[in-house]
Amino acid sequence: TPLKNLSVTARLDELRVGAQPIGLPISAFLGPVQDEALKEVPGAPKMLSWGANCSSGCPIGFMFGPVIAVIDMVAPLILGVLLFFGNLFHNYGVGIIITTICIRLCLFPLSLKSQRSAMQMQALGPKIQALKERYKGDQQKLGTEQMRLFKENGVNPMAGCFPVVLQMPIFMAMYGVFELSVELRQAPFLSWIKDLSQPDHLLGPWTPVNIPLLPSIDALNLLPILMTIVWFLQAYYAPRSPDPQMAAQQKIMMFMPIMFG
Repeated sequence: TPLKNLSVTARLDELRVGAQPIGLPISAFLGPVQDEALKEVPGAPKMLSWGANCSSGCPIGFMFGPVIAVIDMVAPLILGVLLFFGNLFHNYGVGIIITTICIRLCLFPLSLKSQRSAMQMQALGPKIQALKERYKGDQQKLGTEQMRLFKENGVNPMAGCFPVVLQMPIFMAMYGVFELSVELRQAPFLSWIKDLSQPDHLLGPWTPVNIPLLPSIDALNLLPILMTIVWFLQAYYAPRSPDPQMAAQQKIMMFMPIMFG
């Protein structure tokens, strides 16, 4: 049952000054952490930071100041898109899909820039390999010649990394919205997916099964399995690079979906 705003006044008789008890009024809010709900409560703080929730527990949390600021700016926009399409289609699962597509379309220029940079580096692969053979014993000269090669061909070796880094706060904001939005609580999608705030539970839950080196398994969730299969096929059918180093990285990337799954 949805909970209404709750105001409580409690008297803590344990607090005393000498023999005199102290009355301590306490205002408590019990409800969703939403700007709309909190506005009705006098003196209530602003909604908790999306970015702080995303980065909580991170061992490098002290580096997340600018990232948290970006997440806090982007997350309300993503939430607005999610609520718009979720209410339009009366299905927040459809809203999640359309919101994801919108985010991917907005980030497409950055993804395209990263792909083009990777293709340029791939085209220079044979020349870079020739430089490595020529200056095998002189790393300083090798670095100088590689930078000269990049400059002559108008290639920035870091250009493929920056677009990926720039996308990370957006994806973190997206993750935070999908994880923390109270609108997804008990919201059905289709068939066996009856609560978008919980694992899909195709089968189960049942008594947890403990397997060494793995989390305990208390249900069969189909969505992570589908994600693993689709991600693996995407990596498997990706164009192969002729550069041995890039090819090795592609092989490693094929194991990433299995690890995430």
